[in-house]
Amino acid sequence: MPGTNEQVAERLTVLNATMKAIEARTAVLDVISVAVSAEEVRDAVMRLLGVTEIGAHAIHEMPLMRLTLYNGARIAAEIEQLTAQT
Repeated sequence: MPGTNEQVAERLTVLNATMKAIEARTAVLDVISVAVSAEEVRDAVMRLLGVTEIGAHAIHEMPLMRLTLYNGARIAAEIEQLTAQT
């Protein structure tokens, strides 16, 4: 996945946030399910996982199937590939 350094950095931000969400998927689903607004979801996910606003937004917008363990291996491989590019 070629791109500028900025694009690669943003993609890594999203992928790393996704990995954290996979590892804490039950807690992530809990905070999402009780939130009353998108801002509340973003803030709760940022606090829970220690991720940036970009990462929290990505987690909020992603389909639930992305939070599965089998998706984690694919994400880890992409993180490794992108990290090698930088």
